[in-house]
Amino acid sequence: MSKTQSDTQFGRKVVIDLGVKNIGAGNEITVKLPQGAIITAVALLTVVAFNSGTTATATISDGTTKFADAVDVKSIGSETTDKAPKHYAEGGTLTFSLAQTGTGATAGRALAIAEYVVVGGGDEIYG
Repeated sequence: MSKTQSDTQFGRKVVIDLGVKNIGAGNEITVKLPQGAIITAVALLTVVAFNSGTTATATISDGTTKFADAVDVKSIGSETTDKAPKHYAEGGTLTFSLAQTGTGATAGRALAIAEYVVVGGGDEIYG
């Protein structure tokens, strides 16, 4: 006889508020993911357009996979992300970064969201 087991849990979310202060190397934000994490979705929303002279882009990466790869954040709205889901058996690190060219931005804001669950992390196990 086989048993079916389900691990019921709420998704965990990381919300990163990116602004002008996060532009450039050394200003990125990193987040640790626990062992067994599975990223289920990644979203990026520009709420205030970055006003840099030439380009302004956002990247969300774990060092191997880029969920958002130099995505333009010079206009307001939902930005393109992909490559979810991804499993981190040993845990992992996500990096949220901004880059620009031309005159430096004086305004801009983007919200980045990574949603994940943890294998075995539920508070209700049904068998």
